[in-house]
This record gives sequence, structure tokens and C-alpha cells, in this order.
Amino acid sequence: MDDDSSGGTGDESDDGTDTGSDDEADDDSGTRLDGYVKPEGDPVAIPPSFQCDGAELERHYTGYEDEDLRFGDFDDFSLRIDDRSYDYGEAAKITLRNTSGQPAETGNRHKYNLELYTDNGWREVRFWTADHPIAYTDEAISHESQEGFEWEMTITEEGIPAASTHQDSLRVCPDLVSGRYRFTYWGVIGDEAIAVEFDLQREE
Repeated sequence: MDDDSSGGTGDESDDGTDTGSDDEADDDSGTRLDGYVKPEGDPVAIPPSFQCDGAELERHYTGYEDEDLRFGDFDDFSLRIDDRSYDYGEAAKITLRNTSGQPAETGNRHKYNLELYTDNGWREVRFWTADHPIAYTDEAISHESQEGFEWEMTITEEGIPAASTHQDSLRVCPDLVSGRYRFTYWGVIGDEAIAVEFDLQREE
């Protein structure tokens, strides 16, 4: 599977939710989730493509449909990233939290895509090195209010697979470039997925 996700980089989710950069999620008790949903303005660069030339590799599959994508908040959960922009080699921290006042469930933490926006749409940056894609298990994880998942990944070709559960079966190809990237968690219960975006600056 090597399909483009061609959704744009606009400032509203499909349900009309404002997704500006200064974002804090309130739960019923007034607790806030600090962080950002996406950068302001246009991407720092838009590469024409992101193809792994000369290698018989299969791109990591996309676990969601464009029409099901939500930015920052959906139902009982909020997703935030700790900065709008990173230099190559820095670490990004992404937090998913149950911002309701009651327990809520998701799937496991490994169900996400990491994509780059190109002239051909959004492209997953990871490829499988195994003979075939590896499926993710289905289980329900319960989160108390203000609990959830955290992901921390160093933004390099080695750091991104190292943050994945199948790190020995994934690689980034080709090398990362400057541009706008999107982390999408598709483990929420139902068809929807929650996303945040960030810019990467890499010196040529």
C-alpha cells in the first residue's frame, strides 16, 4: 500500500474545529493540556515528492481516511506537541490525554502515522524492511481522566524508527528534508483519527 493522503494543511478540521497554534485543552475540572496543534502559516518547504528510489520496500500503510481526520481534539481525547518547529536531530514530545472527567478507552499506542506534506500530498516517511507489513494488535486500553500516552522521538532517520514498536522492521527512506510533518494517532475508538503538525528545519 503506497497511497497518498492528499488532505491540505488548512487551519480547520473536517468538523470545523479551529486548530490554531496556541492550544490548551480544558477538561471538566479545568485542567489544561499545554502544547500545540500545528504551526502558523505555510510550511517552511514543500518537497516535490518523498520516494525511496532503488529499494524494494513497502511504505507503512495509512491507518485512517482523510474524512475521519481531526486536529487536536476528538471526543474524550486531546493531542498536543511540545513545539511548532524543530531542527534536525531535536526530540519532539507528543502527548495524548483523556481530557474528560471519566475513564475512556483507546487502542494501543503504536497505531500512528508520521507523514510529510509534499506536492503529491501527505506521504508516510517510514517503510517496512520486513517481507510484508506487520499488523498491529487490537486491544482496548483504559485511561483515567488526565491519563493517556506520550511519544518522544528524535527527529532523525534512526530516531523515528526507534520510537516505533516494530523498530527493527522499519526505516525512514529517503532522508528527512525540511518541511511540514504530521503525526496522526488512529487508535481512538471508532473511525476518527487525531493529528498534530510540526515543521522541520534541516540544513542542506
